[in-house]
Amino acid sequence: MAWSDGAATERYFALPDYDYPGPDYAQLTYQDTAGWVFPDDSVVIENFLLPLDLSDPASSAKRIETRLLYKHQGDWYGFSYEWDESESDAVLLPASKERSFTILDETGEPFSYVWSYPASSQCGQCHTVGNEILGIRTAQMNHDFLYPDSGVTDNQLATFEWLKLFDAPLPGQPGDLPAMPDPADTSASLQDRARAYLAANCSMCHQLGGSAGTNLDLRWEVDNAAMNAIGVVPKRGSLGILRARIIKPGDPDASVLMKRMITSNPEHWMPPLGASLVDEDGVALIRDWILSLPPVN
Repeated sequence: MAWSDGAATERYFALPDYDYPGPDYAQLTYQDTAGWVFPDDSVVIENFLLPLDLSDPASSAKRIETRLLYKHQGDWYGFSYEWDESESDAVLLPASKERSFTILDETGEPFSYVWSYPASSQCGQCHTVGNEILGIRTAQMNHDFLYPDSGVTDNQLATFEWLKLFDAPLPGQPGDLPAMPDPADTSASLQDRARAYLAANCSMCHQLGGSAGTNLDLRWEVDNAAMNAIGVVPKRGSLGILRARIIKPGDPDASVLMKRMITSNPEHWMPPLGASLVDEDGVALIRDWILSLPPVN
């Protein structure tokens, strides 16, 4: 769900000593909100595949990076690996790095693009509150998934419970537990799609206790009225907008949140890490949502 300059992602996790159906293995602790609690020596994995031809992104995707989070004595540590040109091997990066690519746009015109590999120290800028895990939480995991080895499609929570990955039974059926849609799923409501987008892309920093250091709260489970954003005067600059609000109902152009998604000024760009290209579909979604919001007093 999170925007990574159009790169496709693959996600995995591994638990220590997992030998189901053996008698002894580590398990996850389920939570309705926040990231699930992982045992020590767990690993969370994310691969990034960058499309080099936007007219055929799937076939032209090139594996360029793998990021790992490893939990040791209660703390998570991040590592970034760069894949070589042949995509046959990846090396651990000792520091942040930039790598240039030439990408063909939808019309076949080439443009230059730079992918940024984060340093290990940068991982903690986003992986902070909520057990430091971003996407592995109920609302984002509670959907069907096609398991390629078996060809079976099933709800992920139900599958994980069947595999006994949780240390206690789920508190209810998946249909009764938090779930948010894919922002691209037009069968879902505009409200839910927009809030899912903000949750996946912004809430890791913008929540109570988050690294942004504000009271803006963009988590999925927070009602619109409790976001501290709609109709609220921005405290960290209006970006030149007259009578600006963080989110101004019916007026995306007077909304600082919208401006930060499209500005070319890196000092004001959001998110500050993980992306450098504007997510045109995401911008259109948030714009439509702001236009749909009723006025506030």
